[in-house]
Amino acid sequence: MRILDATLRDGGLKNGFNWSLPYAQGHYELAATSESISFIEIGYWSQKDKFDSPFYDMNSEFLGQITGQRSGKTAVMVDYHYATKDWSKYPDARLGSSPDLYRVTARDQDSSKAIVFAETLKRQTGSLVSVNFSNVSNVP
Repeated sequence: MRILDATLRDGGLKNGFNWSLPYAQGHYELAATSESISFIEIGYWSQKDKFDSPFYDMNSEFLGQITGQRSGKTAVMVDYHYATKDWSKYPDARLGSSPDLYRVTARDQDSSKAIVFAETLKRQTGSLVSVNFSNVSNVP
């Protein structure tokens, strides 16, 4: 079983992603040293239109500031509905400074496109990719 710490990403929904950089760095450092935590989900990767925060519109440079360029446990959420479809925004993991895991989330109306997107994301980046279907209890 793998454990994912979503404190920064999920908690950001409550505070508008207004984490200080030192807080995020400290949280990542602490969680990264835990053998029981497989991934630390930091924020959303290259999103648009919802929050004005680097934790909601993450890129490689900001990711490196939080992780100190450490890899192996870094995860980000990609909400298919709001995510950029520009493949140049998703770095190749084999070249460094990219998430180790992209968690693609999709609503019912986006599910087919999101699966194709996730498959392409895996091929393009070499990172691990998972798909999470959201709001499924609201689907008739």
